[in-house]
Amino acid sequence: MKNKKIIVKDIGRTEFSYSWRYQESIFDKIIAQKVKNRVSKKKSNTKNYLILTEHNPVFTIGKSGDILQPGIATVKNLNSYSFLLNFN
Repeated sequence: MKNKKIIVKDIGRTEFSYSWRYQESIFDKIIAQKVKNRVSKKKSNTKNYLILTEHNPVFTIGKSGDILQPGIATVKNLNSYSFLLNFN
């Protein structure tokens, strides 16, 4: 049986890193339930979420981007903004 219920979570205005961690924590719980369902005779539906949030602007360059490439970023540009650097 498909679960068509959607749980709406409005977490308000947050820092990007908080909203990312919040989303990851929900994702981890869903994956844990799916793994449990594989070995259990009694299956449980996983929950579906819609997360509403607003955060300050975030600059991304993608996984293959190079911030040191000419034209991508300058010291003047970098000094104008706060950055969350994630090298995972």
